[in-house]
Amino acid sequence: MIRGNKYINLTLFAFIAISSVFLSWAISVKYMDDKAENVVPEFTEVKESVGYNYYITAVCFSDNCLDAKVADTSQKRNQGLMFVDKIPGNTGMLFVFDTEGAHSFWMKNVKIPLDIIWLSNQKQILYFQTAVPCVDSSNCTSYRYSGDSKYAIEVVGGFASENNLKVGDYVMIDTLPKVVK
Repeated sequence: MIRGNKYINLTLFAFIAISSVFLSWAISVKYMDDKAENVVPEFTEVKESVGYNYYITAVCFSDNCLDAKVADTSQKRNQGLMFVDKIPGNTGMLFVFDTEGAHSFWMKNVKIPLDIIWLSNQKQILYFQTAVPCVDSSNCTSYRYSGDSKYAIEVVGGFASENNLKVGDYVMIDTLPKVVK
């Protein structure tokens, strides 16, 4: 063959190889963006938003995973799920505390029953209970675990029993790079 054709063939081969790599990358980025869009929980809020940015993380109980907003500041933890009309069964809120300790919750301005699941630093279930909305805001029940916990998860009421959660079970928490308001 002619020497010029060899270089044309090599150039064409390199162009096709680079194009294939770029196309594969572009498709994977689009796929990951689509998946990230699908993991954002749709919380229905009825009052003005407080404007906090929340990370979304996957929280898995055995084979059942849900998407949770991460409350990792005192402001986000204090707001919690107040003023939320409903949350889908596959969503919740993960409370990340600065230190292990006795962390309590109350249901002031919470409109729906929630299961509160307390976790150890090793993400092991320590205790859970169903909390009911507070009707009289001057006399709200405080829900607490008697020991120390590092995390707590709020999910729709009945989630723990429906998913056969047990004290001692481990929970997997995987942070996703998605921030929402």
